[in-house]
Amino acid sequence: MKYIFGFKQIGFWSIPVVLFAWLGATSLGAQEPIGGPYEPDSATVLLLHFDGNLTNETDLTADARSHGNVAFIGQSPIDGGQSIYLDNDSPADSSYIAVADTPALDLTGSWTIEAWVNIFTYGETSEDHRWQPRLLIKPGDDPVYYNNFTVYMAGNTRALRTAYYTPSGDQWIQMESQAGLLNAGNWYHITFIRDTSEHITAQLVHDKDMNQLFFGSLDYDPITGSPPLPSSQPVYIGTNLGLSSPWFDGFVEEFRISNVVRNFALPPIISGVTQLGNQSVENSYVIEAEIFKIGTGDVAQATLHYNTGSGWQELAMNNTSGRQYSAQIPSQLRGTRVQYYISAEDEFGARATIPQTAELDSVFYEFAIWQPATQTLALNFEEGSGLPQDTTLYGNHSEFIGNPTYSTDAAVGDYSLQFEGDSSYLEIDSPFLTSEEFTVDFWFKADSTPVDGTRMLIKEGSQSWFQINYQIRFGAGGQLVPASYIPSTGNYIGTNLADTSATIEAHKWYRLIFEVGDGYASYELRDSTNTMISDNSITLEGIPAQATGPFRLAHANGSSQNFFQGKIDNVQIYNFPRDSIATNAEPDNRPELPNEIRLASNYPNPFNPVTTIEFRVPYRQKVALGVYDILGRKVATLISDEVESGPHSVQWTGKNKWGQPVASGVYFYRLKTPGDLRIRKMVLLR
Repeated sequence: MKYIFGFKQIGFWSIPVVLFAWLGATSLGAQEPIGGPYEPDSATVLLLHFDGNLTNETDLTADARSHGNVAFIGQSPIDGGQSIYLDNDSPADSSYIAVADTPALDLTGSWTIEAWVNIFTYGETSEDHRWQPRLLIKPGDDPVYYNNFTVYMAGNTRALRTAYYTPSGDQWIQMESQAGLLNAGNWYHITFIRDTSEHITAQLVHDKDMNQLFFGSLDYDPITGSPPLPSSQPVYIGTNLGLSSPWFDGFVEEFRISNVVRNFALPPIISGVTQLGNQSVENSYVIEAEIFKIGTGDVAQATLHYNTGSGWQELAMNNTSGRQYSAQIPSQLRGTRVQYYISAEDEFGARATIPQTAELDSVFYEFAIWQPATQTLALNFEEGSGLPQDTTLYGNHSEFIGNPTYSTDAAVGDYSLQFEGDSSYLEIDSPFLTSEEFTVDFWFKADSTPVDGTRMLIKEGSQSWFQINYQIRFGAGGQLVPASYIPSTGNYIGTNLADTSATIEAHKWYRLIFEVGDGYASYELRDSTNTMISDNSITLEGIPAQATGPFRLAHANGSSQNFFQGKIDNVQIYNFPRDSIATNAEPDNRPELPNEIRLASNYPNPFNPVTTIEFRVPYRQKVALGVYDILGRKVATLISDEVESGPHSVQWTGKNKWGQPVASGVYFYRLKTPGDLRIRKMVLLR
């Protein structure tokens, strides 16, 4: 049994949201069989059997009408039935059917949309008229892609996509299945569900023998994700006349739209999985999830699977209360990369995993055990040949895609890395390069003014590449746009951070520094002499996405992404904001954010032997404030207790936990709360 991952789309970008929930609050009666043949009932809005005609079996909507080369064929997954053949193997065919608009077809509440499909041919590129075969759409009035609902297939990936547009949030609520789901020449039963009581949408896909191949769901915000936008347009089956490449070439059978959630059987449902960010060595790694079964049967077992580099291990998850399950990954050494996923089975052997493609495409949750306040990547390209070597303690492994080459035209040292803009880039698959706070520092020289949207450096998201931890892209006219995605707000910082008046010129070296710290983001652009050209800082609410996708130089994933042409040199990444590169918003002068944890710079700094550390918490909570040496070993505990809301101050006298004076050097002080972690650097000079 296979399962998929869900996506929420904002604008034209889809953002992964994983949630499984039962859809039965608005369903009809007891559990129902799926696949038909169906009889109309009070919840049936549209029912087309295609048995020699286009008659609609309900009174709520009109009969369908055919256009182009449409035929009834004695081919059906339902015994004795017929299907409709939409002949679109040629761009000149233009075959589809339409159902005139009625109020019942404006779906704004719960629904279940179903059909059998057998697609003959797919387009492989956007130039092909079958690149995105459209099973169904109720287009928007203006523009047409503001649809009330749609179901279509991605020709290049064979993935299923379901979506609707909501004006309240100006967004598409979209799901996309795993690639390779829908192969040409096979029958599939497709179900698209929207449930307004649970605020989720879902996909179910079955094969000809009614074996469930995929199930996945996503949540939507009940305010910004609802309601779908009604329109006065017909429902189209087989195309969308207002969009390019939408033609469906194949069979459609037993098409039904219901204005309720049909009560179909589901495997165990998994939601609310703990997704850990990078951890320090002394942390515990507790993974929790909500797991439950709807309908017949119970959850028989839940398992946490984890891999630290020596093969997959399994831990039974304990049912701690109600639907909550928990297990704990054992402590690991610094430098360890931990991958994990969860599976659950019911008493009949029906099984689900999350992420849904974990056992199919090796898509896992992931975190790393790192040292706080350290450099996580250092590529100076001084090798001159072969793969670049990371000189940090993490030893991240680089890989060339295409043919990047070394150049003796360098900003630092003797060599830089040359990218020809011809599908060549550098990639590093490492969780150590993701951080809540960071510094990105590198040099570059473009061979020409890059095209708007070209990514020069990026730490990509896992399921959707653009759910980034950080990136440096080019805007129109050669502006540089440092950016991060902030999941808590659903926004990208970047455009508001960039200085649109500062543009780069071809054939000149520049240094770019991008820093995200406690409540702020800042950047500096410097010329070949390391002189400041432009800088800016903004207040930041929330933390950047903890992306587990690859780190890339000169390219970003996704279709139609441009390749950077030019040279990149001396790439330095840190998992903390380096004080030496802070811009015009110094940490102590940044605007204070309400309802946020704040850890100020200690003073004096450097110090001997006493320094003062100040912090603020928005409400009463437990805090742990400690001092650590450069190797991450705890030197002293300053606070480990509940504190009241507001500002607090504590002094460190330069002594360890045994009361002994410590040596001169760099130390870090860390403020940890149940929901936050802040780290700053200080220097003791005796």
